[in-house]
Amino acid sequence: MVPTERRQSLEFGFRFNRTVGNRISTVEVPVEKLMLTRDNKLIEIEWVMHFHINRPEDYVFNLPGVSGEQRNSPSGIPAEKERILRDLCMAAMRRIFAASPFDDGLTAGKERIQEYALNSLQSTFDELRIGIKIDEVLLQDTNVSESIRAEYYSVTTAEEQVRNMLYQAEAHANRVVPEAEGRAAILINEGEAYKFRRIAEAEGEAARLNLLQEAYHLNPNLTRLNMWADGMTEVWQKLKVVFVEGLGETGGGGTLKVLPLPLDVIYQDLRGGEAR
Repeated sequence: MVPTERRQSLEFGFRFNRTVGNRISTVEVPVEKLMLTRDNKLIEIEWVMHFHINRPEDYVFNLPGVSGEQRNSPSGIPAEKERILRDLCMAAMRRIFAASPFDDGLTAGKERIQEYALNSLQSTFDELRIGIKIDEVLLQDTNVSESIRAEYYSVTTAEEQVRNMLYQAEAHANRVVPEAEGRAAILINEGEAYKFRRIAEAEGEAARLNLLQEAYHLNPNLTRLNMWADGMTEVWQKLKVVFVEGLGETGGGGTLKVLPLPLDVIYQDLRGGEAR
């Protein structure tokens, strides 16, 4: 009798074990777990293949092995048939991992490996006509081999530190570069404004001198008088009124506008010091 309606499973890298009280535990099979990746790193894989028999005549006659309870393995499959199936599956999976990068087997590449393993194994089974239809291939657990675990984590930590430093540098650049560009834009705008202001002042001064030259040609005396008055305006604004005693022919008091000299100089002059 061939159980065509029953879904069967083969575990690789481990085995289910029923203990007392029908508790199910697992037992590791190290020889099946260890695989070599494309970048020459060791990885440990536990996986399961679920399948059913869809062509019993091919399963009985084309897959070697003697049926019978005395030859059955714990999986319920005759021992010889199970050994051949395991050899085919292990060969296919080792070939797939030998062509895959190490990181794919640990992270994002697991789904791709599962799909590729299913298609590859099904193609092999169909070519051999052993009457088995694969339902799914599941990678249960993938891990770094214990023999390289310490070195792997050391390299991973170093790579993570490098990535963090790159992220920090990029964040610093994203913060500093806009600030520098903003300061540069402000300096450029201030320079342009200063240039326009100086040009406008120079043009205004040139226009004023041209007008002054024309006025001088028309009336030199009046122009010189106006220029002298303009120049003295700043001087007159700084003049101060100082009260000086004993000034004048009669010896009376009086006032005199003088330049804003320091007070000690003024007092020295009033005491008969050298005139300045």
